[in-house]
Amino acid sequence: SLSRIHDEIEWAGRHKIPYIFNADSNFGMHKRDLKIAEMLVETKNLYGYPDKFRTCWGKNSDEKIFSVASFLHENGLDKGMTLGRQSNNKQVLLNIKRDNIKLEAFSSLQQQFNSRNIPIYAELILGLPGETLESWLTGIEEMLQTGLNNQLFVYPAEVYPNTELGNPAYQKRFGIKTQTIKLLEIHCSPRENNWISEFQKIIVETASMTVDDWKRMMVISLITMLLHSMKLGFFLMWYLHKKHNVSYTEFFSFLVEKSTTKRFSIISREVAEFFSYTENLLSGHGRGRLFLEYGD
Repeated sequence: SLSRIHDEIEWAGRHKIPYIFNADSNFGMHKRDLKIAEMLVETKNLYGYPDKFRTCWGKNSDEKIFSVASFLHENGLDKGMTLGRQSNNKQVLLNIKRDNIKLEAFSSLQQQFNSRNIPIYAELILGLPGETLESWLTGIEEMLQTGLNNQLFVYPAEVYPNTELGNPAYQKRFGIKTQTIKLLEIHCSPRENNWISEFQKIIVETASMTVDDWKRMMVISLITMLLHSMKLGFFLMWYLHKKHNVSYTEFFSFLVEKSTTKRFSIISREVAEFFSYTENLLSGHGRGRLFLEYGD
C-alpha cells in the first residue's frame, strides 16, 4: 500500500539512507508512481535524505515516465535514466516474449531527456536466443544512430532458475549452452573470503550464435563501451560517421580485426586484453576485474 511505502521512505530519511535502489522493474508506468516520487522528494526536503533514487524504468511508456523522471531530476534525486532494450532484433524479442518502444519514440525520448540535461543510458543483453553476430552489430548501430550521446551498456545474458531461459525444453529449442562463472560483482568492493561462494550462468552459445561469434560480439561490445560510453573515441567516431559515412560498428570491427595484424599501440593491447577476458569467462572466471592501484 502507499501508506506502507510512505512509512518505509520516511524511515530511510530519518535514518539518513543516502541511496535507495527500487526493486520495481517498470517504475513510472502507473499513476501511483508519481505519488511515490512525491513522497521521496518530500522526505528529502525534510531530512536531507535519501540523496539518490535508482530504479528500472518502464519499457513501453513515454510521457508518464518522462514526467516522473523529470520531477526526480529537478529535485536532485535521479541516478540516471535507463532505457532498456535487451535487443533490437524483432525475432529475438519474440523469442523472449518482450517488446520495445519504436526506435523513433526511443530517439524522441532521448532528445527530451537531453534537453533537460537528464543523464540517460541504454542497455542491451548479449546472447539472447535468435541473436546472430550480424543482428547484434545491426542492433548496436541502430542504437548509436538514434543519437545516443550518453551511454550504452552491454550485459551478458544470464540464466536464472524458474525462468523460461532456465527451462531445459526452451534451452533445447534454441540450442542454448551456458557457462557457469564466479559471481564477482562490478562497482563494489570484493567479497570477503569467508563469504559463501556464489555463481551465475551466462549464455555463450545458441543455435544462431557460435562460441566464436559470442567472443567476437563480446569484444566488439567492450570496444563500443570503451570508445562510446566512456567517451575515449566519441568525437573521432562522430567525425568519421558524419564526414566520411563510416558506420560506428564498421569502425569498431576494423579496430578488432586489424589490431591482430597491425599495431595500434594502446588499442591493440586493449583488444588483446578483451579477448583474454572472454577466454577467462569461458574458463569460469567472474565478470568483475580488480585493479588495486585504483582502490578496492
